[in-house]
Amino acid sequence: MGTRLSVSVFLLATLATAAGAEARIVSYAPVTDRAAVPAHQKRTNRRFVLVESRDPYGFLGGGPGGVPYGSSTGRLVVYDTLGQEEPREVFPPGAEEASFGDVAAHEGRDGQLRILAVTNGALAPGENAGKSWRVLLSADSGRSFVTVALPAGFEPLVWSYEAFLDDFGGPFCRGRDGSVRTGTDETPFVLVVRGSGGAAPDGVVAVGADGSTRLLARVYRNAYGSSYGDPLAGADAEGTRFLLSGSVEHPASMLPVIPPNGLYLAGLDGTFARLLETGKRVPYLEGWVTPDGAAYAEVDWAWEAPVAPLPTARALYLVRDARATLVAASPLASSEASSARRRSLFAIPAAGFSGAWVLLRAPGQPTVLSRHETATGLAEAWRDVTAPEVEALHAGSSGQRLLVQVHRPRPQVDQRVFKDPALAVWEVGQPAPRTYDELFLVEQESKGFVHLDVDALPSGAPFWFDSGLPPVYGAGPPGGGDTGGADVTQEWGVVRGSLAQRLVLAAAAHAPGKGGAFWKTDLLLRNGSAEPVEVSLRLAPGAGGDAVPGEETLTLSPGELRVVRDVLAALFGVGNGHGALFVTPEAGRSVSATSRTYSAEGSGSYGMGLAAVDVFSAATPRFPVTFSAALLGPGFRTNLGVVDPAGRGTEAGLLAASESGPVGRDDVTIASAGGVPSQLDDVASRLGLDAWRTGALALSPLSGEAVPYLVAIDDGTNDPSAFPPDLPSPFVRALPAIVHAGGAGGAQWRSDLFLHNTAGEPRNVTLLAKRWDSAEDEARLTLTLLPQEARVIRDVLRTAFGKTGVARLRFTGMGASMLESLGVRVTSRTYAEAPGGGTYGFALPPLNSFQSAGPGEALEVLLLAGSGTRTNLALVELTAFADGTTRRVKVEVIGPQGLPLDSFDVNVPVAGGIQVDDLFRARGLPLDLPAAVTSRPAWPAAGDARTDARGFTLPREEPSGPRPPGDRPRGRRRGQDRLVRSRHRARRRPRPPETDQPPVRPRRGEEQLLVPRKPQLRLPRSDTDRPARRLRHRRPRATARGVPAGRRRGELRRRRGP
Repeated sequence: MGTRLSVSVFLLATLATAAGAEARIVSYAPVTDRAAVPAHQKRTNRRFVLVESRDPYGFLGGGPGGVPYGSSTGRLVVYDTLGQEEPREVFPPGAEEASFGDVAAHEGRDGQLRILAVTNGALAPGENAGKSWRVLLSADSGRSFVTVALPAGFEPLVWSYEAFLDDFGGPFCRGRDGSVRTGTDETPFVLVVRGSGGAAPDGVVAVGADGSTRLLARVYRNAYGSSYGDPLAGADAEGTRFLLSGSVEHPASMLPVIPPNGLYLAGLDGTFARLLETGKRVPYLEGWVTPDGAAYAEVDWAWEAPVAPLPTARALYLVRDARATLVAASPLASSEASSARRRSLFAIPAAGFSGAWVLLRAPGQPTVLSRHETATGLAEAWRDVTAPEVEALHAGSSGQRLLVQVHRPRPQVDQRVFKDPALAVWEVGQPAPRTYDELFLVEQESKGFVHLDVDALPSGAPFWFDSGLPPVYGAGPPGGGDTGGADVTQEWGVVRGSLAQRLVLAAAAHAPGKGGAFWKTDLLLRNGSAEPVEVSLRLAPGAGGDAVPGEETLTLSPGELRVVRDVLAALFGVGNGHGALFVTPEAGRSVSATSRTYSAEGSGSYGMGLAAVDVFSAATPRFPVTFSAALLGPGFRTNLGVVDPAGRGTEAGLLAASESGPVGRDDVTIASAGGVPSQLDDVASRLGLDAWRTGALALSPLSGEAVPYLVAIDDGTNDPSAFPPDLPSPFVRALPAIVHAGGAGGAQWRSDLFLHNTAGEPRNVTLLAKRWDSAEDEARLTLTLLPQEARVIRDVLRTAFGKTGVARLRFTGMGASMLESLGVRVTSRTYAEAPGGGTYGFALPPLNSFQSAGPGEALEVLLLAGSGTRTNLALVELTAFADGTTRRVKVEVIGPQGLPLDSFDVNVPVAGGIQVDDLFRARGLPLDLPAAVTSRPAWPAAGDARTDARGFTLPREEPSGPRPPGDRPRGRRRGQDRLVRSRHRARRRPRPPETDQPPVRPRRGEEQLLVPRKPQLRLPRSDTDRPARRLRHRRPRATARGVPAGRRRGELRRRRGP
C-alpha cells in the first residue's frame, strides 16, 4: 500500500484562568433539560424536590386557571443524590402540569420525604376541575398526596417571592423570605396562610405529618404602616421555634387591641414571646433562633428610611432581652441602590446556630469575613484585598469548614455578559482562599445550591447547583480532559458536579481490527501546576479480549507533559482488548488528559484523537443528549458507545430522526452493566434504517448514568469523525470555521452543516456567516425546521451563502423565551476527498459559552509534533461585527518539562481569523515531543471580545486517517490527508477553528475545502515540504452507483428557503 506518514493527533484546548495554577474549571451535567425551581429544603437531604417545566413562567402571563403572580408551573420531581433511585415525577398524576405557590420538603429520620405543596393541581385526572388553590401533603416521598384542611377562616397564600431573591447560602435551599419553613418529623412544616376576609389577619399554621393543622399565631399585615417581607422570618436548628415579624399575636390572645410590630418567637409546643418591639414600621427581616433563645436578625430597610430600634439600612443585629445589638453594618451608604446594599452584607448561621458568619464587601474595599459568637462578639477571620465578589457562604456541620462562593463576569461572543460561580473550601483558621474552582454556569440572581455537604466536598462528594430560572428573551434573530468545561452541553439549570476531578477516557484499545489494522492508544497527560501530582489510571475492560481490571499510579513532575505509548499494553499488560480508562489525580489536584487511538502501517499511522471527559458530564434519565450528525449518509457507518462511570449499570434508549422526523425502530437500547463499556456497531442497521439515510440520534438514559461517544466512519477510507453531544442554542453559538477552500497537497476542503430540531413544534434557526479575511457584514440565512426534523446542508459556505474561503458561522434558535429556543441543535464536519475514493476529515462542533478567552485568560492546546507531520494553529476572533482592526494575541509553546520553548505575537482581525501553518518547523522547534501551545489575548482588559484557538496536527505530505477502537478500520488509502481534533479542553476550553489547512475529508466527486489559502499571517514552510500540487477543475462525475457525487443516494435536493 506504499509508505504511510504518521499523523500525531493530541489536541486538547483548555482555558487557563488568571485565578492560579491550582484552580480548575469544574465540569458538570444538568440533571434535567427543563427549567426547574427547587423546593424549600435542607441542602444536606439525601433526596430533593424540583418543580420542573418546559415553560415555568406562569407568573408572567397567567398560566392554567389564571395563575397569580409569584407562582410557577410544572411538575414535582424527586431526586435521589445517592443514585439508588431514578428521578420520579410525583405530582400531578398523568402528564399535565400544575401551578405551585410554595413547595417544601422535610426528610425524616426514617428516610422518607414529607412534601408540602401549595398548588391548584389535581389528585386524580378530572379532580379539582376548577383548579382551586389548596395545600397538599405527602408523607411517603411523593407516592401519595392528601389535602390539608386549614383552620377555619384561612386559605392558601400563593406567593413564592423567595424563588427570585438572592440565595446567600446557609443550611436551606430557597431559605429566605419564604412562606413555609420545615420543622420536625411529627410536625414537618410551618406555613403562612391568608385570612379569608378582607381585613382578617393572616395565620401561621403548623402542619402535622398526618395532615392535621393548628394555628401558631395570627399576623396583622401593615397594621401600623409599612411592613415588608414575609412574617415567617426564621427558625432554630431543630425546627421547633420560629421567628416571626410584624404585628403578631398568640391565637388564644383576647386583647382588644392589635399587637405592636416586632420580632416574636413561636414554638411548636405552644410557647409564644415577644423578643423586640420595632415601632410602626418593619423592615425586611431574615434570621435564625439561637439555642439560648436569642435571635440573629439580618435587616434591610430597602427604600425606606431606617428607624429605631433597628436604625441601620442594612445590618445584622443580635436580639435578646428586648434589645437589638448591632453586630455588623453594610459598608455602603444608605443612599446606595437597595440591590447593591443587600449584597454588601449578609450572614448565615454558624454550625449549631449558636453564632454567625458575616460577610462584608463593597466596591474598592477589601472583602472581609468575620465570625460572631453570642458570648465573645465579632472576630475577623480574614480580609482579602483582592476583593472577591462573595455571593454566598455555606457552613459545614463540623464547624471547621466553610464553602465560599464568589462570582465572576464572563463576556460572551454576542456581547452578553453573564456571571458564573466560583467555589473554594476554606478551613477555619487559614488565610483567605487563594484560588477558586469555577463552575462555568450562566447564573441568575436566584442561583444557589440544592444539595451540598461542605465537609465532604474535599473528598469528592457531589453537589447539585441551581443556576436560577433562565431569562425571558424577545423573539428575533441575534444582533475535555483537563479542568473541565469542554464537555458541558447545557450551561444553565440544576446541575451536578464535584470539586474533585475524575476523568474518563471512554475508549482505549490494544487489539486487532478490520482490514489488518491493529489498534493502540497513546495517552497524553499534562500537569499544569507547580507541584508534583500523583495520577491514578484505572482500566475498566470491555467485553471480549484478555483485558482485566487494573489500576496503576503515575507521578507527574511540575508542569510535565507525559506521553504513555500504547497505554493498555505498557501499563496493564493487555495483549488483545479494549476498555475505558479512568484518570483520577490526587485530592484537590487536576490534570489534562487526552489520547490518540491509531493503527500503524509501514512508516506511518492513522487514527483518531479522543479526549478524557469528566464523569460528571454524564447523561442521566431526565437529561438526554442528541447527535445531529449521527448518520452521515451513503458510504458511512456509525458506532455508538457508552461508559457507566458510576458502576451501577446503565441503559439508554435510541431514537433516530431524519428530514421527516422520527424514523426507524423505537425499541433499541444500549446497556452497560457493572461499569463495563458497551458499543453498538453500525447503528443505522440496528435501527432498521437504510444505509443511505442521513439523520440525527437521540440517546435517552432509562437508568443510571452514561458517558456516550459517537464515531461516524467513512467506508471508503475507514476514516472516523468523533462527534460530541449537541449543544442547544438559546444564545448565539459560533462554529469557528466552515470551509470551501484549497489546502496543502491539493486537498479541497468543504464543510457540511447538520441541524436538528428536537422540539415537537416548528423552530427557526438563524445562520450568520462571515469570512475570516474580509471586513464584510455577516451573510444571514433563516431556516424553519419541522418538528423533530434533521437536515444536512452540504458544502454550507458555498451552497447556503454563495461564498468560498474560510468563514466563521454564528447561529441561534429563535423563540419568545430561552426555553423555546432550545430545540435547534447544530454541528458540522469538515473534510476533503481522498484520491482513492471516500473522504477524510473531522467533526467541528460549536463552542459553548466557555470555550473562548479574553484578556487575562489563556487557551492551551496539547499536541504531539512529529517528524512526519505538520501542525497548524488557527485563531478566531469572536466579536459580532468587523471594524477593520486587529487583536493582538501572544502565542507560547511549552515543552515536556513545562518550560517555554518559544513565544511570539500575532494579530487577529476583529470578527475574523488567521492560521499559522506548520508551526513547529516555521519556528525552528524540536519535533517528536509533546507540547502545549498557549494563546493569550492581549488587548485592553476593558474589551469584551473573545478569541478561540485550535491546533491541527497533519501529515506533512500525505493525509492519513484515524479509526475508532470499537469498529476497526480497514486501512487508509494512500494520499489521504488526515486531521483529528480532540474535543477535550480544560480550564476554559475553546476549540481551535480550522483555517488554511485543517485536514478534513471531502466527499467523493465534490469540491473539497479547507482553511483559506491566504491567512492573515503565513509563516514560511520548511524547505523539505513538498509544494502543493496544482488543482485541476473537473466536471462532476458519477459514482459507481450512478449517483452524482454532489448528492448522496436517497438524499433530497436542497430546498430553497426554510
